[in-house]
Parts: sequence; structure tokens; C-alpha cells
Amino acid sequence: MPYSQFTFSKVKEQFDLTIAEGIRFFPETISPVAPIQKLLAILEDLPWAIAVDTEKARSEVIINPILLELRRILDQKISVFSGEEFSVDHGSGLAGFCDFLVSKSPEQLAIEAPAIVTKGVALSELVQEQNLGWVVDLEIEAIANSIQEFLDAPDMARQKGDRARQFILENYTWDKIVLKMISIYKEIIDQQFKS
Repeated sequence: MPYSQFTFSKVKEQFDLTIAEGIRFFPETISPVAPIQKLLAILEDLPWAIAVDTEKARSEVIINPILLELRRILDQKISVFSGEEFSVDHGSGLAGFCDFLVSKSPEQLAIEAPAIVTKGVALSELVQEQNLGWVVDLEIEAIANSIQEFLDAPDMARQKGDRARQFILENYTWDKIVLKMISIYKEIIDQQFKS
């Protein structure tokens, strides 16, 4: 089931969540920040986005401009990804494309963090061989433990994240991908002429 099919009640039931209402989400120490004129001008179209009442209109007029303003306020120290595939656990329905992801890393080419993947997924062997993150059993406790290890050892997590970024830069930039594709096509063409 894609993310878009989740409802509040389904998520609460499926993941056995307890909802805490009546508490303040953000700390009181956060000071308000005045938005720039550009954001205020964009938000003038808010009545239109509400009237059209589509997810796309809300994303374009409300969510995206606010997230990009947040990125500007934080001196580009975060990344905002739009329309990224973010499949976490197909069995639980946590699969598909997210409208927006925010990352604490300023890197925009790729999400820069060590991976936590379950055994058997497409990249698990690569993550294990290259030490790019954690490969765990598809069990809640194993996943929770790896997340806790990630949080308890920020230096190790940073090293794994750096290795992952370096591995991507060395093997999966567009230049590298194009060269690999040319090589594959040449091999296919050569095989066709040999037959």
C-alpha cells in the first residue's frame, strides 16, 4: 500500500501508536522568524490552493515554498527532496514516493546518511560489503537496535555516511552511469554482429 493510502486510523492501528494530545510539540524557546517578502507573495495564492483542493496545488503553493524558506533560514544546512522514492518496508506498506523529505545534511545530490537496510533487499549485499551502513533482519527489534546504534555512535554513523557518499560519487554519478551504459550497449552491439 503506498503512503497515500495510509489514514490516521490505519497508521495508529497497524503500528500500535499511542497518540499524545494536548502537549506542546515545539519547545517554547523557539523564536518566531519573519518570512521574506518572496514567501509572503507566494502565500498570497493560498486561497487558490485551498479552493482547487488538490495535493499538487497544496504542495506547490504551501508546502514547498515553506520548506525552501526553512532551508534558506538555516543557511542551506538542510536538504529538501521532492518526489523521492522512499521505500522502507514493503510488507508494512511503507513504500512509494514521498512528496517531501527533509534531511539534516546539506547534500542535495543524494541523501547523505548511512543506510539501514534489511537483509535481502536489492542493496543489502553492497551496503554490507562496502560498510555503508547497517544490514539487519526484518524484525522490529533488530531495526530499532540499529537505529539506536546509529544514534549512540554519531562518529561511526558519520564515517559510514561519508563512505556511502564517496561510494556514490565514485560509482554512481551521471558521468559514471553514462559510461557504464555505453559499455553495456557496445557489448550488446558487438554480440549482435558476432552472431
